[in-house]
Amino acid sequence: MHIEIITTPNDTLIESGFGSLKDCRHVLSAIDKMDYNVRLNLCESIKDLEAVVARRPDLVIISVKYIQIEQGDGTQDNNIWLSEYFSQHNINFTGSTR
Repeated sequence: MHIEIITTPNDTLIESGFGSLKDCRHVLSAIDKMDYNVRLNLCESIKDLEAVVARRPDLVIISVKYIQIEQGDGTQDNNIWLSEYFSQHNINFTGSTR
């Protein structure tokens, strides 16, 4: 089984998932010990998310609800809600819908 954990640098976000990057690493270690193919992704852009979709994981563990995308001028664009994004791409994910 191919599992990917998704998080984002979230210093400016209210913690909206199961924990910090440190917690994600603990989850990664636990899943790896079960001999699953697991990868931790620090997603900051739509390109990062597209790369996950291209790999077609069996399951995505979402550790944050959304990521903020900055435009070229430094202003914030719309948030990308991860459950909605992976649902649209027919990829199984943990957690609830938006």
